[in-house]
Amino acid sequence: MENEVVSRCIKVFRFEPHPLKRMLLIFGEVTLSILFPVTGETQQIVEDFKKSICLLGLSNAINNSDKIAKEILAMCPFIDNSMIHNLVEVVEELKLREYDQNGMVVKKETASDGSYLPRFPEIFDSLDDENVLDESSNDEEPDFGKLDHYVDLLYEDIPHKIEGLNCLAKLSKCNSYLKEISRHDSAINAVFQTLREDSKKSSTLTKHILTICLNFARIRDFHELLINQKIPMLILEIVDFELERCEKWKSQLLEIEAHDSVFSARSLNEHQKKLVRLEKLTSVQNVSLKISFQILHCLSEDKGVRETLHENKVIASLGDTLERRDNELLEVVTSFLQNLSSFRQCINEMIRVDLVGQLAALLKEGTPISKKVVNNALHLLYNLSFSCDLREKICDYELISIIVNCFEKSMFREITARILYVLSMDSLIRIKLAKPALLDSLMRCLTTNSDTDTRSFITVVASLVLNLSRTRRGAKMIWETNKLGLLIKSAINQDFFAMKIVRCLAEHDVAFVLYDYAGDIASALINSSDQEFVMECIGILGCIDLQKVSIQSIVQNGKIFPWLKQTLGYYLDKTEIDVSFDLTTASIDVILLLRNLSQVEEGARLVVAEGFVDVLLKISHLGSKTEESVIDHILLFFETCVKHESISVYLATKSCLPNGLLEFAKRTTEKHRGKAISILEQIGKFDETWKENVQELNFLAWNKDWTDAVTASSRSEYDAVSVNGQKFRFQDDSCITSRDAITSLRNYNRTFLL
Repeated sequence: MENEVVSRCIKVFRFEPHPLKRMLLIFGEVTLSILFPVTGETQQIVEDFKKSICLLGLSNAINNSDKIAKEILAMCPFIDNSMIHNLVEVVEELKLREYDQNGMVVKKETASDGSYLPRFPEIFDSLDDENVLDESSNDEEPDFGKLDHYVDLLYEDIPHKIEGLNCLAKLSKCNSYLKEISRHDSAINAVFQTLREDSKKSSTLTKHILTICLNFARIRDFHELLINQKIPMLILEIVDFELERCEKWKSQLLEIEAHDSVFSARSLNEHQKKLVRLEKLTSVQNVSLKISFQILHCLSEDKGVRETLHENKVIASLGDTLERRDNELLEVVTSFLQNLSSFRQCINEMIRVDLVGQLAALLKEGTPISKKVVNNALHLLYNLSFSCDLREKICDYELISIIVNCFEKSMFREITARILYVLSMDSLIRIKLAKPALLDSLMRCLTTNSDTDTRSFITVVASLVLNLSRTRRGAKMIWETNKLGLLIKSAINQDFFAMKIVRCLAEHDVAFVLYDYAGDIASALINSSDQEFVMECIGILGCIDLQKVSIQSIVQNGKIFPWLKQTLGYYLDKTEIDVSFDLTTASIDVILLLRNLSQVEEGARLVVAEGFVDVLLKISHLGSKTEESVIDHILLFFETCVKHESISVYLATKSCLPNGLLEFAKRTTEKHRGKAISILEQIGKFDETWKENVQELNFLAWNKDWTDAVTASSRSEYDAVSVNGQKFRFQDDSCITSRDAITSLRNYNRTFLL
């Protein structure tokens, strides 16, 4: 065998143009002569010969056909030069034909009545009807004992391969058979080799192979087998091929639709038949896409596979598939996207491909999709709503109205409530959510005890209403639902979320509704052991106008004051106390309530009598431990109290407030010093002694630079300024009278002047 001599001779019979493409076909025969030197015998083998030459640049603009023919002769030396005239004729025929943008021949066909019929996409005519449209499914149950026979069929022609794969797909549905197939190396290699080589030849063949892969992918133990065989990449290639083929179908259909005006009745009928054929082809394609995405979804649990899918733009492919109206396919696609939306890198890709816009087209009213698809799409939107960029997209595509409409349906209520809650966290979107229909439904959920509503759902709805009530528009619409009274009664019955909503409403124009319930809220405050609930009640009472409410109904015979003192006591000892709420905010709420009570002289008298002035003075003298915002509210409280003449006289003569403010004014900031002096001046209106005192304090404040210079020059002589041997200070345990304070201050000034 090693000494055999083989020679080849090619004889060309004819040239023909390719029937569909811009290609030249060469037909002939090849003769192989095999010489056996030992015996001297010669064996000849004659086979048909066919060669195609692609002429992509050929067009009517190129007139020199002879030159093209000579180039073909130079490239194919086995063509006899005497055939150049035949070759030129075929090249001319190729030039004169019309081609579309895909390089396909545009044929002008005629209908049976002789009228013009544009060429329908040849890709449909090239598909095998038996394998694609009219599949003859084998209902015979496969026998696992014939496994080797089924594997052998995979090495035959396409029909036999389909038969063998169909049997293997049925066997793979059983887990025990699937395990045995995974151990059969010949079966695994044959299946995956067929997938690589023949997946684009038959849709039926591809479907059976993908079904086998899906049965493997559903069991996590077989994921490594599929990953090692590079199945994810192969399936991505199948998906891209199917989507690209569908795009070609669509582009060619557009060419036909452009000629609708010249269709006769019969040609239109034939055209409609081919459109039906296209729908069937698309439905077959949808099955392959559905199984492909199911496999990728299962394998995406692996981080490496997920990164590979992301790099190969699987999200863009999933987004393109959302245009199809196959419910089973859409369920798989939306579920897959929902899983991918849990990863940040995938979120960025979803922004790039404008996935929200594709979801908006899917969910728009009138689209025939199943409830399962809508549910998956809403869960996907929930994950996307956490992205600021995608929240804006949701608003731009007017998805809010669609989500609100879905809230009315019991199946989607919980997920839509969660979406709306996340959207309501954005202050700019919150205003767009305040719609009468939505708020009416939300308030009905909060005020109606339904056995079907879970506690988590009610919590989400309450949180959503709470966010919407923070805006003036939202508060007004909540009041317009005529369900606010029921909500307030629910809040009084120790409902924490309801009380928080009422707290927000109290800060807006609808606070007048709370006048009739102020006493009940104060009573709920006293009877509650929940610190956070108590603070909400205090915040409400601090917002409403108590001049239109009975003060006694608020103070509850003084029972409310221990709660207020307790909170301020926590603030004084905040380094040693651990509470569940923010002490600074809570203290400000208490001070606001005290100030609100002090708007009325009766309330101011009760507040002063309970000793709150001394407590707030101690807080103001904590120095750097007291936040500036707390100091601001304390000074506002004092300012409110001294507006009442009787209270101002009492504070000037029988309290530590004047001396405390003097001490505070000497060491505080310029802003707070001015406020303290203003309060002292108000006290001075009712007490001449304190009026002189304030004047001297003003003098020191306005001449601070001069007094500092005098102090610096005299520091060596006067190490400490004292009065009667003692430094001036505010005494917490005793009350200094106005006259004593004046004398002390004057002696203090004279010491500097000396």
